[in-house]
Amino acid sequence: MSKDDRLSCSEYGIKRVAGSLSVTRALGDWYLKADEFSAPPYKAKVPYITAEPDVVVHHITKRDKFLILASDGLWEVVPPLLAVQIVTNYVTTAANAGEAPIPSASAALVHCALDRAASKEGLALHDLLAISKGPQRRTIHDDITCTVIFLEHV
Repeated sequence: MSKDDRLSCSEYGIKRVAGSLSVTRALGDWYLKADEFSAPPYKAKVPYITAEPDVVVHHITKRDKFLILASDGLWEVVPPLLAVQIVTNYVTTAANAGEAPIPSASAALVHCALDRAASKEGLALHDLLAISKGPQRRTIHDDITCTVIFLEHV
């Protein structure tokens, strides 16, 4: 399987493999990887995905201020440039305010993701947060995991 076969669209947003999975590399999900674990309608075209990662090397420079590590739950609703703006604004606001209303840059990203997911469904953020975590809320947004690593240069 070529790299291009795994992901056929370069536009931003949610892309699904076999109409099911929103990532192209995964641990688990064997029914999308191997004949012996698959069944119709997936079996005819396996493998759809692989656990083999794409590795990119980026040499850190003094211009690099932070690294955002996040799950697809964030990236499905927050474009990368907006994420960078949110972290940059958070750092500036927190430095000027002493104490920010949101406790961390990663919490600011999650807050934005939840707000955007709520808006997409015609809900206010507080209405989304009032829905108990579980099947109903899961139809509105994916799980979100996010860490911001600040790079300090000597």
